[in-house]
Amino acid sequence: YLQKHINSALQDEVTSDVKVYMSDVIQSVVYDAYTPKMYIRRGAYGGLGDQNNITGTLVSDGQLEIANEAPFNGANPYKDTLTEVIVTGEGYNYDPGIGPRDFIQDTKDVLASTKAHVDALKNGMKKRGFDVK
Repeated sequence: YLQKHINSALQDEVTSDVKVYMSDVIQSVVYDAYTPKMYIRRGAYGGLGDQNNITGTLVSDGQLEIANEAPFNGANPYKDTLTEVIVTGEGYNYDPGIGPRDFIQDTKDVLASTKAHVDALKNGMKKRGFDVK
């Protein structure tokens, strides 16, 4: 019974809050790093910063996986995902010299320091009627 509610809170409140944090980190780590000269960014409208492209999947009881599934804006023969290109800096053909921008690790670091995901889980459990401290 309890695990069912924990899983529900992970999928709802925790995913929702992590999307906001990841989107903010993408703005500062990816978008604020430079201004592109060869293309127009999609940003929050279909790009990495679009929270609709950030997914939360329950992979097992109590384990949530967050991923950014923003599609390429065209084909990329070097990597499978846009996230992989941005995080590794490999396969990026537009503005040479732009290196890795690991927004995944930076999001983890922000969450580790703020504990926002823990607070989101607590709030989700409280919303479901549990007394959480």
